[in-house]
Amino acid sequence: MNAKSKRARLLSSVIAAALSTGILFSFAAGASADDKDNAAQPSSSVSPAAEDKTATDKNAAAESGGQQSSAGSVEAAESNAAANPSPNVSVKSLVPMPATASAQPESVSEAEGDAPVTTFASPTGVDEPFTGSTVGDPTWRALGDACLTAAKTVNPDPGTGNRTIGGCYYNGNDPNSHTTDTTNLSGESNGYLQLTDNSGGRTGYVLYNAAQNSADGLDISFYQYQYFGDNGAGWNPWDPNPATGGDGIGFFLVDGNSNLLTPGPTGGSVGGAFGYSSITNRDVTPNVNVNGIPSGVLGLGLDPFGNFANQPYVGVGCPDHSSGKPFGLWPNTVTLRDGGSGTSGYCILKSQGLDQMPKANIMTGAAVPNLAVGAQNDPGSLVRIMISPTNDDNPYATVTVYINGIQVLQDTLTEAFPPTIKFGFSSSTGAAHAVHLIRGFSLKKPSLTLEKSVNRDTANGGTAQSAFTVGDTVPYNFKVTNNGNVDLNTVTVTDPKITAISCPKTTLVAGVSMTCSGKYGPLSPAEVAAGEFDNTATAAGKTPTGADVPSNPSTAKVPTYTNGALSIIKKLQGSGASTIDPGRQYTIGYSYDAGDYHYCSADGTSTTTTDPYGSGDTYQYPAGSGTILVKADGKSYPSGSIPTGAAVTLSETKPSDSNGVTWQDPVFNPASPVTIGCSDNGTSVTVTNTADQVPGSAIWTKVDDAKTPNRLAGSSWTLTGPGVPANTVVTDCTSSPCPAGPFTDQDSRPGAFQLNGLAWNYVANPKNPDTEQYTLVEKAAPAGYQLDTIPHTFVISKDTVATGQPVNVGQFVNKHAIPPTLPLTGGMSTDAFIFGGSALIVLSAGVAIALRRRSLARVQG
Repeated sequence: MNAKSKRARLLSSVIAAALSTGILFSFAAGASADDKDNAAQPSSSVSPAAEDKTATDKNAAAESGGQQSSAGSVEAAESNAAANPSPNVSVKSLVPMPATASAQPESVSEAEGDAPVTTFASPTGVDEPFTGSTVGDPTWRALGDACLTAAKTVNPDPGTGNRTIGGCYYNGNDPNSHTTDTTNLSGESNGYLQLTDNSGGRTGYVLYNAAQNSADGLDISFYQYQYFGDNGAGWNPWDPNPATGGDGIGFFLVDGNSNLLTPGPTGGSVGGAFGYSSITNRDVTPNVNVNGIPSGVLGLGLDPFGNFANQPYVGVGCPDHSSGKPFGLWPNTVTLRDGGSGTSGYCILKSQGLDQMPKANIMTGAAVPNLAVGAQNDPGSLVRIMISPTNDDNPYATVTVYINGIQVLQDTLTEAFPPTIKFGFSSSTGAAHAVHLIRGFSLKKPSLTLEKSVNRDTANGGTAQSAFTVGDTVPYNFKVTNNGNVDLNTVTVTDPKITAISCPKTTLVAGVSMTCSGKYGPLSPAEVAAGEFDNTATAAGKTPTGADVPSNPSTAKVPTYTNGALSIIKKLQGSGASTIDPGRQYTIGYSYDAGDYHYCSADGTSTTTTDPYGSGDTYQYPAGSGTILVKADGKSYPSGSIPTGAAVTLSETKPSDSNGVTWQDPVFNPASPVTIGCSDNGTSVTVTNTADQVPGSAIWTKVDDAKTPNRLAGSSWTLTGPGVPANTVVTDCTSSPCPAGPFTDQDSRPGAFQLNGLAWNYVANPKNPDTEQYTLVEKAAPAGYQLDTIPHTFVISKDTVATGQPVNVGQFVNKHAIPPTLPLTGGMSTDAFIFGGSALIVLSAGVAIALRRRSLARVQG
C-alpha cells in the first residue's frame, strides 16, 4: 500500500464526515404535457455535441457514440446486491392530453414530491445553452441554489420549492452571497447554469419538468465545470487538509409522475449523495439516515471527491461496496446508481475510475466570463450520456458515458424504466466545496415528419383538378421535415403505390425541410369506385451513428368521380326515308351545366362525391358541351366523357327541305334532358327523324295536226309505272273542278293533262335508284282523229321534284280520220253503191209520206 493510500485510510472517517460534497446530474421520469407548454428553443442554442473542440482542447477522440474503452481503465466491482425496485407508478401515456384534462398539476404534498403533470417533452429535442438571463424553455425548473449567472435578477431564497430559474444572488460582501468565486460571472453575457458556488452547505437542482418516453432512450450532452477558486486551481482529497474542494456533478432520472417538489439530501455533511442517493448524516449523534430523491430511477455522479462511490455511506440500504479505494472512497470516478425511494435502493450499479484517463477530466479550469460555448479556450469538459431505446424484446437500457469523446462507462441495466421519465442536474457541497457549473445542454432527439399531399403547383407538374376519375394520374408532393435537432442522412420516401419518388437530396440537416415528388396513375375503375383514392407513404433517415429514424405515416386522399357517356342511335322514318343517302352524317349537340361530381360504386349506384376527409364538402365539375356525328345506320355512336349525374340537354338542327324531301323536328327517346347514369355502355338515346317525300307531277297535251295546233278533247290514256294499279286509265277532264283521286287529270282544259302525286321512291331502275319511269299509251283518240299507239315514257326523280315544276311529258299530235275512196267508173263496186244509195233514198221518202198520212187521219178521225 503506497503512502498516499495509507494516509487516505487514516483520514477517511474525517473526510467522509466533513468533506462530503458533490454535483449530481439527475434524470426524472416524465409526466404528460401538451407540446404547447414547451417553448421553442432559442436560435442561439449551441449543441455541445456539435462542437468539435475535443480534437484541439481535449486531444480526445471525436464524439461519435462509439463503444471503444480507453486503455488502462479500471472498473470497480459491480454490486450484486438486490436493490429495491422503483415504485410501480402508473403514468399517463405519451400522447396529448384530452381537452377536459386540467392544465395545472394535481395538488400533492411537498413531502411526497410526486404529482401527475400535464406537460410532455417536445419530440424535437431540447437545446438550452444556459448562457442568457433566462432560459428559452420555461419547462426548466429550479430548486435550492440553482441560478443563471447572466441574469441580473435576484434568485429566490433556496428551499422555496420548484420555481423558474432566476439570477444568482450577489450583494457585495454579504456573507450570504451565493457567488463565491463566481462573482466575475454575475450579470455577464455567455453565462452559465450555476448549481453551487464555492461555498459550503449549498444544494442546487434543476429539473426539466416534462415527460420523456423512456422507450425512446436519451442522448444528452453538456459542458460541466468543477473548480476551486477563480484561478481554477486543482485540489486533492487525499491532502491532510482536504477541505479545499468537493463534491461533484450528478445527473438523475426520476419517475415521470414526479414534479420534484422536495429535493434529495441537503446539508453540510450529506454532499456526497449529490442530492440523489440516501446517505448517513454523521453530523448528528446517533447518525441519521437521510432519504434519497423522491421517485429516483437512475443517478450518475461525476465525482472528483469520491464519496458517490462510497457505499453504504451513500446508499444506506445497500451492501458494502468497498472494493475500490480504501473504505469505498474513490476520488475521480464516474459512478452509476439505480433508483430508490426513501432509504431503500440507490445502490451502485457500476463505478469507473478515471486515473488512467487524463483526457477524461472531471476537474476543470475556472469558467471564463463572456466566453462562447465551445470556444477554443473553454475549459469545460464535454459530457455525453446515452441511454439506449428499449422495446418488448429488449426491455433493459444500456447507459454509456463519454467525457471529451472518451467512453468512460457503459452498463446494461437489469430493471426496466417506468413508461416515462424526467431528467435533471443536482449538486451539493458540505465542508468541502467547489464551483459547479453547466451550460451548452442538448437533448438530441432525431425526428422526421412527412406530409403527403396532392401537388397543386401547376407550374411544377401539379394539377388544378379537384377530383379524379378513371385514367387520371395524380401528382403528389412529399414534404419531409427534420424537426429534430440531429442531422439525418440517407433520407428516403417510400410509397407502396409509387415506385419513382424524386427527392432533391438525401441529407437533411436539423430544422430543414425538403419536398419530394411522385405520380400515381392511371387510376383504375376499381380505385375510383370507392369515391376516394388514398395511399400512405413513409419517410426514413439515419442518424450519424446509423440509428434508423422513421417518420410518421402520411396519407393523402383524393375524391374520385365516374365519367359516363351518351350513346346515340339515329333512325329515319317517313315516305322519304328510303331516299336519304345512308352515308349522310347528322350532328347531335349536347350540353350540361356545372354540378356535383358522382361516382359509380361496384353495385352500379351513383353517389355524390364528398370530401374524403369528412367535411361533407362536395366538388363540382364545370359546365360542358360537345357534338356527336351519327349516321342512320342502326349503329350506336358514343359521346366523349360526361360526368356521371350530369343532366344533358340534346339538340339537333332539323335538316333543310331539299331534293324532294321535307323534314320534321327530331324526336329524342328518352326525352331531353337525360341524366348520365352508371351503365357501362353509356346512357342510350334514340333520335328519330321523319323524312316525308314530295311527290312529283307530269303534264302533257293532245293537239291536232293543224299548222297552228289545237288541243283536242276526249282522249283517254293507259298509265303504267311505280305504284300505279293495273288497268289505270287517265281520262281527259274538260270541266272544273276535276274529279279528285289518284291518277286523275287535274287540268280542266280540254286536251290538257296534269297528274299529281307521282311517287319516285321506288327502285325501278337499279342503275339510277333515285328515279321512277312512267309510261302513257293513248287508249281512245278524240272523235275524228286517229289513235296514237306510240308509248310515251317520262321520269319522276328527286331532282325533277326539287325544281318545283311538273315534268312536261310532251305535246302529242292526233291526225284526222280518212273515209274510204268510192270508184266512179268501171266495175260493180261503184254501181252497187250508187244503186243502193238511190234505193235507200226512195224508200226513206215513201216511209216518211206514209207516216204523215197516218198521223193526219188520226187527227181528223
